[in-house]
Amino acid sequence: KKADYSLKKWTMSNSSECMFSFNLNHRDPVLREIYNDLRFRQAMSIAINRKRINELLFFGLAKEWQATVSPDVSFFDPKWVQYFAEYDVKRANDLLDEMGLKWDAQRRYRLRADGERFITEVIYNQQDYPLQLIELVAQDWAAVGMETILREADDQFRRQKCLAADHDCTCWNADVIEEIAIYMPWTTKWSPNGQLYYAIDWWNWFYSGGKNGVEPPDIWKVQFKRMVQWYFAKTREEYEQYGYDVWNFFSQQIVTIGTVGYSPLPVVAKNGLMNLQEHRKMGYGLGWAKTFFPQMYYWDKPELHL
Repeated sequence: KKADYSLKKWTMSNSSECMFSFNLNHRDPVLREIYNDLRFRQAMSIAINRKRINELLFFGLAKEWQATVSPDVSFFDPKWVQYFAEYDVKRANDLLDEMGLKWDAQRRYRLRADGERFITEVIYNQQDYPLQLIELVAQDWAAVGMETILREADDQFRRQKCLAADHDCTCWNADVIEEIAIYMPWTTKWSPNGQLYYAIDWWNWFYSGGKNGVEPPDIWKVQFKRMVQWYFAKTREEYEQYGYDVWNFFSQQIVTIGTVGYSPLPVVAKNGLMNLQEHRKMGYGLGWAKTFFPQMYYWDKPELHL
């Protein structure tokens, strides 16, 4: 106060500071079957203690939400942010038990269908999120029987492994979720060819017209067609209906598993700097969309700030 500054309570614009995706086109048929079982992805989502992450890393000020589009999107559905986002270890274990993923004799870890130890490697290139976040997730997953190895990698190496479908799981922040950004064809993190590469072979099949890649299940053929219809919508009604259907599918299939989002981003500003809101979201998506620039600021009394 003495220095004539004030604190603006901004937040990050990411709906998840870090979200995870399992490789649905895994080269290992045993892991591919596990990762493609929706019960598995449901279990891994509710095994995460988002409240612990929030309190330990973000002072309890972030949103304990699933990864999805911005709430400001015209067809946003509030149920998406809570879909399998509750912390429920018992239910997670029940789902994994239903799948037949048995514990070892000492109940330290689960076993694959072939009797091997169930291990998942998360390959990551650290972005804005703190490393402790993915370490906490790894602990939560280990608690329900999936040993989780974290492997940091140069992003070019990570990309090459993921483009070859030669990975178990990877992660990235959930940015570029604003309405103007998600409508850019095939560019969001939720597209199978995006930063999470969760179904690159299915994408290659679709993009090549069936000449390359692996033929996807029927529900994904429908989703690809639905996305095309959304991108070519001719009316507002079509745009919102197809948009809702596309993102509702992503939500129900849990192709991405979110953690916490909209974390605090405090900004210290000199008093007298105008057009600087007390509360706003800020992040790569807004910068990418060119919706906010420092050139928009001005001094109330320029002569006092020379």
